[in-house]
Amino acid sequence: MWPLSLVLLVLMSTPALACALALDVGGVLRASPGGDRVGSDEANGRAATFIVSNALLAGDFRITVARPVIVDAPAGFDRSAPTYVSYTASGLLSSYGSGGYVDHQTSFDVTGLLSALSVIMTLNNRFTSGASGIFPGHYATTTTVTCAPL
Repeated sequence: MWPLSLVLLVLMSTPALACALALDVGGVLRASPGGDRVGSDEANGRAATFIVSNALLAGDFRITVARPVIVDAPAGFDRSAPTYVSYTASGLLSSYGSGGYVDHQTSFDVTGLLSALSVIMTLNNRFTSGASGIFPGHYATTTTVTCAPL
């Protein structure tokens, strides 16, 4: 019996197993009508949605959302253009949000057993044209979302 208890203790204290993220729907970026920005909240764009679940009921955890990175753009586009992220999240008994678009990493704590069972998140990315302007073509961003026990 002792080795089994030890294994369970190790699994529950391992940060990688504290919570799991599962993508439900990937986002779609579109250019704004004025052509000065690209975002998932523009007409015909789509926010990414995913679920964060408390994999082993390991307790309270912190979700961290990084600033988006432009990973694909037409040749000549300035990939260092300013990027922004906006998100909302809801658990069983609570809700969270970035309060609009932000240009920096942000995080929130999910506490309480019922709230921490699972959190559904909706995430939008946006970037402005930067010095080079918006070129026709394919654009892609990546936003890193992590989850760790408190």
